[in-house]
Amino acid sequence: MTSTRRVILPAALALLAAPGRSPVAQNLTAASAVGPTGEGQEIEGPITRLDPARRTIVLDDGQEYLIPPAVLDNPAALSEGAAVKLRYDIDGGRNIVKYVLVRA
Repeated sequence: MTSTRRVILPAALALLAAPGRSPVAQNLTAASAVGPTGEGQEIEGPITRLDPARRTIVLDDGQEYLIPPAVLDNPAALSEGAAVKLRYDIDGGRNIVKYVLVRA
């Protein structure tokens, strides 16, 4: 049953995006192909894993967050166990941090 849904949903979206259909349906299909997007998400929690080379952290929610150099030029300022507050966007399924606050 699950594999049938996986086949039907893309086919239905393709029909919605056919020429002459609404631009909203076409945009939905395009967004589905690259992953979810979202802006202005916030989360707080301790860092459970840190990878300074990749500029990523994982919080206790199990999600990975990418911290661009423009947001935090010194990733060494972060440490495992440190409590942080993040504001982030979701771009192509990746959590991209826009703001970091390290809790004291």
